[in-house]
Amino acid sequence: MALHYIIDGYNVIKKTAFLNHKKLKDARDALLSFIDKYRPHGSYKNQITVVFDGREGVFNFNQNCDFSVVFSKKESADSCIKSLVDKASNPRNITVVSDDKDIVFYCRAQGSGALAVDDFVKKVDKKLKIAKIQKSEFSELSVLERKKINDEMSQIWLNET
Repeated sequence: MALHYIIDGYNVIKKTAFLNHKKLKDARDALLSFIDKYRPHGSYKNQITVVFDGREGVFNFNQNCDFSVVFSKKESADSCIKSLVDKASNPRNITVVSDDKDIVFYCRAQGSGALAVDDFVKKVDKKLKIAKIQKSEFSELSVLERKKINDEMSQIWLNET
């Protein structure tokens, strides 16, 4: 079952240490790059929509990624997020990422999930720590141990074919 993550863009920027000290345009670019590179929403099957207040002309985003960026135009980003949840055929498959209590309570009342900004960002930290551990475990093998393993595997494969 694929999930649909709806990101409250400016809320994430405001609540995230590595984004909130940047100029607004740089912070938006950094957020979108972060999502594109580290995929905190998990599987490639999961959809993601980042919602920002404003108009598209205010900020040009080169969309060479596999997620949507929505500009709320005449309504607030909060209203746009609520509308996306309301229009969903199955709100249980939606997870809204925001620390805005009004949005969180509204989405939960509609049957959607909510994820705190910090928890969303920490998903990447966990992935990076796991990758680092796996890499360090492999690098603990000596060259001779790796060669021995390779030789044994070659013999197994060559004898069975």
